[in-house]
This record gives sequence, structure tokens and C-alpha cells, in this order.
Amino acid sequence: TTTTTTTTTTTTTNTILFDTNNTQLCDRDYVLVVDASGSVGAPNFPLEQAFFANLLSVLYSSAPNTSRFALMWYSEYGTVLSGFSRDLPALTDLVYGIEFGIEVFSRPRYALNTIRLHLLPTARSLLMHVILAADGEPTGDTSGLVLSTEVFALRDAGVQITALNFGPQSAVVSLSEIMGVSQTEVPRVGYTQLPTLAFAQQFAAHYACAPYVNTSESAPPFAEGSCDLDIGLVLDGSGSVTVTNFALQKALVQDIIELVSAQNSSARFALLVYSSASTIRTGWLAAESAISALPQISFPGGNSFPNAGLAAFRSSLLGTARSGRTKVVVMADGEISSASANSNLMSEISMLSNSDVKLVGLSLNGGGRNTLGAIMSMGASAVPVINWSDTSNIEIVEDFVHRYLCIGNSSANGTRPVREVVQLSPNCSLDLVVLLDTSGSMLATPGDVDAEYHFVESLVSALADTDVRVAVVNYGGSQRLLVPFTATRQEALSALSNITPIQGSSFAARAMLFVVQSLLVSGSGWRGGRTQVIFMADSASLDDSPSLTNGVGALHAVPGVEVVAVGLKPEITASELQFVAGSSANVLENQLGLMWSDTYALDFLLRFTCNASEPITTTTTTTTGQTTTTTTTTETITKSDGQPPPTPASTTTTTT
Repeated sequence: TTTTTTTTTTTTTNTILFDTNNTQLCDRDYVLVVDASGSVGAPNFPLEQAFFANLLSVLYSSAPNTSRFALMWYSEYGTVLSGFSRDLPALTDLVYGIEFGIEVFSRPRYALNTIRLHLLPTARSLLMHVILAADGEPTGDTSGLVLSTEVFALRDAGVQITALNFGPQSAVVSLSEIMGVSQTEVPRVGYTQLPTLAFAQQFAAHYACAPYVNTSESAPPFAEGSCDLDIGLVLDGSGSVTVTNFALQKALVQDIIELVSAQNSSARFALLVYSSASTIRTGWLAAESAISALPQISFPGGNSFPNAGLAAFRSSLLGTARSGRTKVVVMADGEISSASANSNLMSEISMLSNSDVKLVGLSLNGGGRNTLGAIMSMGASAVPVINWSDTSNIEIVEDFVHRYLCIGNSSANGTRPVREVVQLSPNCSLDLVVLLDTSGSMLATPGDVDAEYHFVESLVSALADTDVRVAVVNYGGSQRLLVPFTATRQEALSALSNITPIQGSSFAARAMLFVVQSLLVSGSGWRGGRTQVIFMADSASLDDSPSLTNGVGALHAVPGVEVVAVGLKPEITASELQFVAGSSANVLENQLGLMWSDTYALDFLLRFTCNASEPITTTTTTTTGQTTTTTTTTETITKSDGQPPPTPASTTTTTT
């Protein structure tokens, strides 16, 4: 007997289609960011190129005619290949024309920085969508904290960011931060599927043109931040707060609740207070009920044990919180009170993080940043700060909510304020010297010196399109020239990303004399005109009084030199800074915690550096019959101070 067996194999393809009734949802200004770092490898790079070429084709054919595409690649730096365009053949050629192996390290923060500075100003408001690929975690970088700053800056401008982890290596830690989602929600793909058209279609449908129609399976949710959260608000009730400031803290909490609930009425809140112990003041409440409970909370006083607040949250509120939608905001005006409490704090942080709870620290008046940095798993200088005097400033509170709670979310009416992009005048012309404090006291607290580096890197980037030459000197026990006047922007950024701190005690006078004798001389690239020296210090110089007087005097004796003195920490006083600057108008105190802000460098330059640049003058001539009208508009950049620039002055001359 012969038995014939026939086996039939049926292959089912899951088809994901774009919702043709909602094509406006694909109406975006897309920025496609190619990873060209060394770890991708020459054999695999064409597979990534094929993915982006396919993605371009899919989005181009599925999106309305108003959609545009920009293209860039990154490794150690970010390089823009094309601004926003709809020329599909040219864009595709650019994708395949990227040369692999030019650079080695992977620094996505430079890609995001380049996008913010050079593509965001030309994108349509609230319609920019960045799609960034990475085959591994960042390498060759001095700090991961700067990545967070660039991410927050783009989200604050309403930019949506989607990331793709391709290849066998994991990049989910940094990419989850970039996307604002949990690590399990970061899309991943192997090299086998990466170059296929089917994968490009699925990726576009899931992440680039949501909502989508999926004919066979439930697709993952669209990765976007949301205010539909459970937020535990942990107030500092320790004795250092005082009764008066505790009332300000409760008013701040009320503003946070109102801002979050205005964007999503489903948000829930729980109130806790900690001092020597912790008390659960409420369970999970809607906004109105939580606000009603605030006046009943009294000031306890006592020691500062935020670990007790987190323990109370974990034991009494975590079980009823919504999974994946829970954040805890811990407020503090000072550091934790004991080493044993700190050990308990580390344990609570670990348990809550493993339960997918996101922890946010908020420093009150600049206190407690070391403790809060540990809670947030970042350096102390990156912890957000709201001063007691600013607790009622709704713009500052709203900025905190958008950056740390409702990341990437739109406001209730479908729009959200977008910070106006201000650019420096190309006529801004001077030579700029930055004295960077890398003494031992700056290295004592993790993250402090990184904030200083970030400010200088942002400053160099912001000046890219101006006629400003920058030189950078770092000092401590000695001094070293990091960036000469003759360096290109890329050379300057490369030097700043690989700084070796000098350490030692702070001898500022020696650094000042070094600037005068080595930089402000012929042959150094110094042009001899207007020159500004930015002096940064976290504490008083250890030079004796005659030496300091000699160093300061030598700086001010050079014609055209002005000095801006920036105090990084409270340890250096206003009078000490004024002695260096020569004027109280050129003094800033306790600035280190502000330097992570994406706008700090630009605001600084507008206030001190480019406010006296040559005016921009444009002349327009029109002729009607025998009458010629010439309109001359003169615009001068002035101090911003948070105010809009003045209306340009115009003069009109009529000639017949």
C-alpha cells in the first residue's frame, strides 16, 4: 500500500494599511536621521540605507502633498544633507550617497542639537516629526545628561520624536529617553527585516502616520507622551522649609494639579508629606478633590527623610496606581538627613523603578539637588529648580509640567505654546574668550562640570552663523588653552567634548594673565577690536589680593575688553564677581543649575554679547509713476530679558 501525503503550507501576511480617511495625520515635516557610527559596520550600513529609502517612498506616497522631508546622518556630530524637500529622487540618492566610516562614535545628542538649531526654525509649527535610528547606546560622550536636555528642548517646541533600535545590540536605554516611553515600547528590528519594504510599511503605519488600520492584529499604541497620569506629589515638610514656605509649596502643587488636569481630566493625584516620617494625606483623587484637600495639610517640621515619602507611596498607593502611567514628584529644599536614610532611599528608588514608576525631583530654592539627582538617576545640576520667589510664576511651573510630567503632550485645545525661535544677528562681531572653571571643587559633585561644558558647547553652536571668534581656556591649579581663536566650529565642539579637567585649587589670576599674554596678542587669531571675556567660577580665587588685583587689572587694561563674571555656585559672592567684572551689570550669581536649559546660552548671548552688535539695515525701493519711495529699516538686537524685541525703526524718504 502506498500512501501519499500532501502538505499544504499557508503563509499569512499581516497587512497594515494607512487610514485613507485621515491622510492629514501624515501631514508632517519629517526629519530622517541615519546612524553612521562605526558600530553599524560596513556590511550592515547598506541595509540601514535601504530602510530609509523604503521609508521615504512609503511616506511620500501615503502623505499629502504638503508633507516634507529633511535628511541627515550622525556619528560623532550631526550633518544635514537636505533641508525640507519633496524631491523624492534627490532625497533617495542622498540616502544611498552617505559615506560610511567617516567617524566612529555615536552621539545622538549632536544630531538632536543640529535639528534644533538648523531644521526646527524652518519646520511648520507643531508638525515636525523626527525619526532617528540607532544600533547601540551612545559612545565617546562625556555625559548622557545633555541628551535629556536636547530631547526636552525639542519636545518643548512641540516636536515628536520616534526612535528605531536596529541590529543585535540594544539601544533601548537612550532611545526610551528620546521617545519618552518605557524601554519595552521602543521599536526594535533585526538586520533581516530592516531592508524589507514590508517592514518600512509597518513602521510607518505604527509610528509615523497613526492612527492606522490593521487588518489582522492589534498594533502597538502610538508612542506619545500623555497627561493621562497618576501623579504622586510628595511635599517636603521638614523644618528647614518653614511655615511660610510650606504654604508657597502647597500653592505650587495646586498649580501643577490645575495645569495637568486642564490637559487631561482623567489624571489622578495623591498627596503625601514627609519630614521625620511620612503621612499619606490622600488616596488617588481627581483634580478638584485633590485641590480641596490641600488646605487641610499642616506643616509638620522635623528632619528630612524623603525615603519615608517614597516608602509610604510604595506601600499604600502603588497597588492602586495605573500601570505604566505613574509618576512621583519629590520636592526638597535640602539634602537627606542621614546616611542610613540615604541607604533606604536607594532601596526605595530601585523598587519603584522596577515597578515602572517614573521618579521626578523638584528642588525648592536650589536645595537638595544631590538627593534629588539620585532619585532621578542623573547629576545634581540637571535637577529642575523652582525658587520660592517663582512658585507663583505660572510660566515657570508650566515649563516644569511640560518637561517632566506631560512630556510631548498637546494642551487641551490641541495646540500648545511654542517658544519663538530667536536667532543672533549675523552682524554680531567680536572675539570671545571663555574661562572655564575645572578646579577640584567643580568635580566634587557629579554633573556640575558637565553643566558648565553644556553651556559652552551651546554657546559655540549658537554663534555658528555670526562673526564671533571663540577661544576657551580651562583653569584650576594651572590653565590650558582648549580652543584657539582660529578653531572651526567642529574643531571647537570636538575639543569641548573631550575636556580633561585640570583640577587642583582655583587660581583665577594666573588664568587671566594667561589670556592677556597668550590670547590677546598678535598672531593668536585675535583681531584686536571688541573683545569679551566670560569668567566662570564656583568659589573665590585662592590668589592673594595683590595677584588677583594684578590679573583683573591686566584684563581691563587691554583696549576693547569687557568682562562678564558668572558665579556658578553660591560660594562666590556678588562683590567678588563685581571686582572681576568691574560692573554690577555684568555679574550673574548661582547660575550652574540654569545651564542645562536649552535657551540659557542664547539668552546669555542676547543679554551680554550680541546686544551691541552692528544694526541690520535693509533698504526697499518702490516706484509708482514719478514717485520713488525708499524705506530703510534698521534693526538692532537688544537685551531680551524675556521681553519681545522692539519694533524696528523705519525711515521713509520720498523723492519726486
